[in-house]
Amino acid sequence: QRGNEIKNLDRSVMALGMMPRGLEMHEGGMDLFGVFDGHGPAGSDVVDLLSSRVAEAVQNNMHGASSQCIPSVLEKAFSDLEKQLSAQEQEPGGFSTQLSGASGTVAVSVADLLVVAATGNTSAWLGSVSGGRLRATDLSRRHDLSSEAERARLVQCGATIRRRDAHADSPEEV
Repeated sequence: QRGNEIKNLDRSVMALGMMPRGLEMHEGGMDLFGVFDGHGPAGSDVVDLLSSRVAEAVQNNMHGASSQCIPSVLEKAFSDLEKQLSAQEQEPGGFSTQLSGASGTVAVSVADLLVVAATGNTSAWLGSVSGGRLRATDLSRRHDLSSEAERARLVQCGATIRRRDAHADSPEEV
């Protein structure tokens, strides 16, 4: 927030009909949808970078891969974007990511295949109608302190999880 101005830290991206080189595609190509939620003082800068580069990162990593490889392609694209975030800090006009970052969810659709990748606390939900009733199915898993698996992963990586203050009901932080 700057004065009375509140900066939006959310970004979305949609790239329809992408045709990665060297990939056998159905005629509609590959569709990508993404949502990013920025955090911290440079959160807006982080989500600007991620949302503007995610489609290219996925397309670059699809080169020569089959559609069955999309999960590993998304993992590599997320890793590449993380490296780009770190590298931009050294560039003139770069921003610090020490206290800023983003959570993100990206979905890629090719023909009848839908693959979702997520990091942080953003989620992907699929809406459908079954027997005349609307159903919502969560397609992602949260990567925050509410997940025991994520807590264990963080501790294994050397993180310390603690309460923000001495009160038993205060939020936990890493």
